[in-house]
Amino acid sequence: MTPTCPICSATSWSDPLLAVDRVPVANSRLYASAEEAAAAPSGSLDIRVCTRCGTGRNLAFEPGLVDYGEGYEDTQAHSPRFVAFATETIDRLVERYGLDGARTLEIGCGKGDFLRLVCRRTGGPGIGLDPAFSPGALDDDGLDLVFEARPYGPGESLEADLVVCRHTLEHLDDPAALMAAVADNHEPGTVVYLEVPDLTRILDDGAFWDLYYEHVTYFSPASLAAAAERAGLAVDSVDLAFDDQYVCLTGRVAGTGDVGSRPWPGHDPGAIAAFTARVDAALSRLRAVVADRTVCLWGASSKAVALVTVAPDLVGGALVTDINPRKWGRVLPTGNPVVAPSDLASRGVEVVVVMNPVYEAEIRADLAESGVDVDVHPLA
Repeated sequence: MTPTCPICSATSWSDPLLAVDRVPVANSRLYASAEEAAAAPSGSLDIRVCTRCGTGRNLAFEPGLVDYGEGYEDTQAHSPRFVAFATETIDRLVERYGLDGARTLEIGCGKGDFLRLVCRRTGGPGIGLDPAFSPGALDDDGLDLVFEARPYGPGESLEADLVVCRHTLEHLDDPAALMAAVADNHEPGTVVYLEVPDLTRILDDGAFWDLYYEHVTYFSPASLAAAAERAGLAVDSVDLAFDDQYVCLTGRVAGTGDVGSRPWPGHDPGAIAAFTARVDAALSRLRAVVADRTVCLWGASSKAVALVTVAPDLVGGALVTDINPRKWGRVLPTGNPVVAPSDLASRGVEVVVVMNPVYEAEIRADLAESGVDVDVHPLA
């Protein structure tokens, strides 16, 4: 039976954007050994685009396979570049909507670091919900915060002036239901901020390393805006940020007659072939960089796991490093060991592949400070 799109209810899909029989189901989970990683559950990718609403979807996704529990490490708060981006985002929200002293609810708060930054800026209280919550990199000193290790759903009675949902919708089997719950549970005028990876950028860049199992749904700016309106949110703006990697939607819970009616954006049938050609070109560039050299991937997270999964012949034996010390001495789901940046010289690393080019300047500065002299190649 042809799957139904959970966003627009259509049953027409593109040819596969990416199909892989066996992939890790939790790319950001770290393991004690390669043997433990090899025994972890796996799933399949069959990522296609809905021809009506333009939303990407892994049609092979099985929700019960993903475990965000012990060992799942996805905080970005160790990066000054990311903290600067988050701070700028929060400043714009506070200034645009007058949110000083606001009550903030973050849905899918992860380790709570973004919420901590919000509450430090607004001076108001915050509630963070996430089934896999565990303490993050930033401290709670002086903040009025409550974290609950549970999901958000229909019928919530939590009061909020600002509802934040960052990098959570793409993990959900039914993201439209969560957006509708926000619209139903909160008063008209409540400010809503949504942030997801941008499918358009993935297609344009051939960024297959941004396609992985935890992300079952992929939005473009147009498809996210149309879906949010149909869920009962009034969309004030849709922007790209973080070097155009993220779609950032700002809006409010709609009142009567306040909901727009954007058309579903559809899908360009030539996009799949163009994406495939860009993937081939990216692999050719990477092959030229890593040939016969000792390689280290900088960024021990989802992108590195996706790259190794698709291109094991190129980087299957690569070391991996990260600025997050919680990752050092651990192993990726693909079996690649994670080492501290200071260990690269003693490991004979000749080239560092930067998994996210937005961090290139930061990484170059860290290498220079550590006295590590290697070639640096941003993945693109």
